[in-house]
Amino acid sequence: MLSIIIFGVGLQSELSKSAVIPGYPVVGLFSSGSDFLGYVSYTTYLSFGFWLALVAAIVMLVASRRKIEVSALLPLPPAPT
Repeated sequence: MLSIIIFGVGLQSELSKSAVIPGYPVVGLFSSGSDFLGYVSYTTYLSFGFWLALVAAIVMLVASRRKIEVSALLPLPPAPT
């Protein structure tokens, strides 16, 4: 979960660096528009891989919180003969 949050914050930080360049639009994680002359249009968003990683992290977190009795899941050993 921490790596996903760090990725999102780092991406937003990199995208916002374009705001300090004159003539370039302010770009965020979820934005769209065009440059000041209208020649270049853009759309930014977090794609399928990011959301899949987020869901996987949440599932792993929930699974790690559940207490499962391991011995109840294992079959009994065969009786000695």
